This record gives sequence, structure tokens and C-alpha cells, in this order.
Amino acid sequence: RWAEHARTVEAFWDYWNREVDAGGSGWQGKANILALEAYGLLRRGDPEAAVEKLEEVRRYQASPWVRTVLAHALMELERWEEAVPYLAEWSYPNSHRHYLLALAYEGMGEYGKAAKEYAFFVEAWEDADPELQPWVEDARLALERLAPDR
Repeated sequence: RWAEHARTVEAFWDYWNREVDAGGSGWQGKANILALEAYGLLRRGDPEAAVEKLEEVRRYQASPWVRTVLAHALMELERWEEAVPYLAEWSYPNSHRHYLLALAYEGMGEYGKAAKEYAFFVEAWEDADPELQPWVEDARLALERLAPDR
């Protein structure tokens, strides 16, 4: 639904222009628009361009949208150490974040931390809907793989 994505980005920029013209700072709106644009780049298979799109807001004005898109893009690039702070900073409760943190920690070779996050995720999602169970099974297999006696 790329046409809808483009219309949404355009509408957000129009709103941002009105906010700035009215004397607002617009920084939060701009960060979110850039995150929306970056998400489109990520879904089109260009995680590097998504990270570049967010460069100006990633450190100081990273909204939850920016952090989410950055975390996913950096993970696709296997830039685990960079992804972890964005995953850890999520300001809203989200047990799926523990699965993503586990993947990142495992990618970094931090197997104890990864196992802890996988275990939390498995417990939180053990009764998840059937279509979500493949993630739970993947986490269970990871726990077996990371068990200290292996």
C-alpha cells in the first residue's frame, strides 16, 4: 500500500508545516515523519537508507517511532550493539521487545543476557494466539541452544 504510505507522509509534512508556521518547534512531528519515511525504506529492503534517514534525530530527538524503526533497521544490518539501546529505551511495555533484545544479545555473543530475555518472552507469550506461536517456538529453541550444559 505504497500510495497510502506516500499520502500519509505528505499529510504529516503538511501538518508539520502548519505547526512550524504557527510558531511551534515541530521537532517531535519531524522526528515522527522521518520515522514514517524510514519505515517505508526499511519495508522496501533498504535498512541502511532507513538508518541514514534518521541520522539527525536518532541521538537527541528519538521519539518512540524513531527508536522502533531504528532498532529494526539496525538489527537487519546486524549492528546489534547499536540496536540494543533503542530496544532497551522503549518507553511503553512491550513483551515482544524482550524477543528482539534476545536476538540482539545473541548476535553480540551475550548469551546469558539473551537467554534471560528469551525466557521472559516465552513465559509472557506461552498462551499467545496460534499465529504468534512460531516466535515462541523460536525462543524455546534458542533457550535450548543457549543452555549452559550444551
